[in-house]
Amino acid sequence: MYDVFGHGRMLRDRIRGDAYARAIAATIQPNDVVIDLGCGAGVFSILAARAGARTVYAIEADDIIEVARELAAANGCGEVIKFLRASSRDVTLPERANVIVFDLHGVLPLFRTALADLIDVRERLLAPGGTLIPARDPLRAALVESSSTYANYEWRDADGIDFTPLQRLATSEVRKAYIGASELLSPVVEAGEIDYRTIATPDFHASLQLEATRDGVAHGVALWFDCELTNDIGFTNAPGAPETLFGQSFLPFEAPVPIRAGETIVVELDAKLVNDDDYLWRWLTTLVSRDGERRELFRQSNFFGVPL
Repeated sequence: MYDVFGHGRMLRDRIRGDAYARAIAATIQPNDVVIDLGCGAGVFSILAARAGARTVYAIEADDIIEVARELAAANGCGEVIKFLRASSRDVTLPERANVIVFDLHGVLPLFRTALADLIDVRERLLAPGGTLIPARDPLRAALVESSSTYANYEWRDADGIDFTPLQRLATSEVRKAYIGASELLSPVVEAGEIDYRTIATPDFHASLQLEATRDGVAHGVALWFDCELTNDIGFTNAPGAPETLFGQSFLPFEAPVPIRAGETIVVELDAKLVNDDDYLWRWLTTLVSRDGERRELFRQSNFFGVPL
């Protein structure tokens, strides 16, 4: 979970913060009932109260909710905001909300139990015709050539020790990276979208067709989201966009892949929420030559990143 310094890093991200502030001000109407799901330090709750909400239910299971109470009182919103320290799945309310506002992203929206929690709260506690902020997150992907990023996954032999087993473990992890636009080796493709208004499962599948635009070495795949808070307000953590705290999600290949312009790497990607706890990631990588010949390269999963 985030500590106070972690929440501070989020609050200092003004790309994210300013977009949410504008979306909340544009959406919430006088006398609205609002749920701030995973309220953290309570900033969205305060903004909702200032926008005219009659009642804001701020739900948070972590200790940071005590800080949120202090901030609400210091900003004159203590009577409007009702703080509920609990798992959202254990919360019942005396009324349904007109608006649910949340930021449950990790590097991607596929973060721990965030989607499962949102689905539950939406179905039980949002009034018919109610609004979600954000509305949806289209996901994007591209092939990456970045020796500096991949260096974090490489274990070079030293002191006469063969570190090959650690290389396999390291390249089985999906981690945050900061990828530059110049490091993209393919056009950006749509990887799918998470529409919070209709999503019914926290699981995700994508089939990515990534054609190299130049000769190079493919080190992995970058994934990111374009957050649509309202119809015309949002932000992105795309490579080349103004930097946010999110970075991008990087799926490394088990080994670097030399590739020529016009060749395609196909990645079959699955992310499944397991035991209502965290995601099991799997990615199968195939190289397709310019004449259509297919060669399976790697079968990877973060399951293999856990020493047994």
